[in-house]
Amino acid sequence: MVTVNKSLGSDFASKMSGGIPILGTMTKPCRVSVLGRTAFKITLTQGLNRQIRRMCEYLGYEVVQLARVRIMSVSLGKLKPGQWRNLSPQEIEELNAAIDHSHSEPTGRQGSPKKQSGKPPAKTGTKTRGAKTNGAKTNGAKTNGAKKTGGKSTRTGRAGVKKSPAARPSRRRK
Repeated sequence: MVTVNKSLGSDFASKMSGGIPILGTMTKPCRVSVLGRTAFKITLTQGLNRQIRRMCEYLGYEVVQLARVRIMSVSLGKLKPGQWRNLSPQEIEELNAAIDHSHSEPTGRQGSPKKQSGKPPAKTGTKTRGAKTNGAKTNGAKTNGAKKTGGKSTRTGRAGVKKSPAARPSRRRK
């Protein structure tokens, strides 16, 4: 249910229901019924960001009041802002039937669980030349004597012991 700031034109419903260019795309057709001089009812088939407000703005109207009446087959009834209610078993059934053929779940390699073959995973990559990085393998990256420790690189001495600034000899002569 939408109320706008000025009287609706005679061709308002046909323009709104046919699709409006917003956000770089054309909105999908929707159902629009004029209820009064400044009020109309709209049933969307898609839900772009602030879609109704942007559609009205494109046609030169400003939305004064906007109230959602239902979502899919679930009627909101007399719920006030912030209130909620449990769905009835019938509403749950209808929602599940409506989304039964939805393709929103990932398919292919990304979403499918890996099969356990009982074998350990194959090793990949090549060892770096020179310094080791905690026994880990890298793909040919040079480490310049740095050792990876919890996401931070620190310089190590000959024996792999971390040098503290105090343990380093001073280069200044006295």
